[in-house]
Amino acid sequence: MGNKKVIVIIGAGFSGTALTIQLIKNAKNLIKVVLVDRKYLARGVAYLQDKSNFKLNVRANQMGLFPDKVQDFYEWVKLKNNMVLPTDFIQREIYGDYLQDRLNESIESSKNVEVEIIKDEVVQVIKQSNQVVLSQGRTIVFDNLVIATGFNVNSYQEFVKIKPSTEPITIIGTGLTAIDALIYLQKIKYSGKIYLASRHGLLPRVHKSLSAQANTKIDINEKFDIPLLLLLKKIKMLLKQHDWYTVVDTLRPLVKKIWNNFNDHEKSQFIRYLKPYWEVHRHRISEEHFQLLNDLLQQKKIEIIKVGYKEFVPPTQNIISCKGLSVQELSQNSLIKSLLTQHILTIDKHKLGFNCDDSGKVNSDFVYILGPIRRAHFFECTAVPEIRQHAYDLALKLLESC
Repeated sequence: MGNKKVIVIIGAGFSGTALTIQLIKNAKNLIKVVLVDRKYLARGVAYLQDKSNFKLNVRANQMGLFPDKVQDFYEWVKLKNNMVLPTDFIQREIYGDYLQDRLNESIESSKNVEVEIIKDEVVQVIKQSNQVVLSQGRTIVFDNLVIATGFNVNSYQEFVKIKPSTEPITIIGTGLTAIDALIYLQKIKYSGKIYLASRHGLLPRVHKSLSAQANTKIDINEKFDIPLLLLLKKIKMLLKQHDWYTVVDTLRPLVKKIWNNFNDHEKSQFIRYLKPYWEVHRHRISEEHFQLLNDLLQQKKIEIIKVGYKEFVPPTQNIISCKGLSVQELSQNSLIKSLLTQHILTIDKHKLGFNCDDSGKVNSDFVYILGPIRRAHFFECTAVPEIRQHAYDLALKLLESC
């Protein structure tokens, strides 16, 4: 290993894979990258090879790994199937193939970066000696450590175990994961009544039809980093002039600036009352799945339950939990416990994720976080467009001292 800088990345889903590739692409001097994941190299849970045929919720021409080449995924998949259109919603396991392919290509062509891939679990970080401890006892000394574990959501593994039945079933949650569960139940011809329950009972909106007219642009230089009430007034005014797609897509690149301008009370108010409305407009589904959802509602095969803030007792014995990202659940992980105990990580007061700065650095000069666990600072960092940019930015940051 010599005097090479060692960067350990924990988690080899999209975030860890994107960061590894960017380090390889941008390293000018010799470094070593150790990529550790106990299960799924380059795939994470989202893009498993399980033949379930779940589709991406974003069109192919927007899913590239690289901020400066957003059509890279479409160009890759087009070589394998020339019938694919840039606007298609592609199967997720194919996207996992793409991530694996790009990672393998990067490693094979790497000149300055030695990559070691370890299939194991990091169970502890020793702050005093800059070491990670693997479950099998091996220790690795690092110069920088990147936590890119995501939230380890288990909803997917839970609902694919469901078998066809005539019994009623309750899906707790009405977001994208709940829609996945619903689609899976339709695929296996589940014939029981399906209840979808959430606090506000809101369902994801649909991607804009390709036949719709092009969006009118909103001046990105308008002042949006203003108090919450003033922001809401401005948005209402904009909605009188533009469709909601245009307004939401204009705000999306500005979310971090807007979010960090809010005081704690405004953040709390936003989370309690407005976050669900932002998310159903921001995280959309394909027209195909939107039509399926409407058909099932009209046929009364599914029923939406708006729970509010009262205690909820599911109306069925069969339950699928799709409640979303939980930092409290993640905190039970042995690695995260180790990081919290040593105050390397701290949970933000709104319990969205872990505190960090603009670069992702936490309470240590050597440790960074990447991916959805950055939500406390960035708020919007769960999808490919944000994470690919964060991965690029972090790679440059880590390489500064090389």
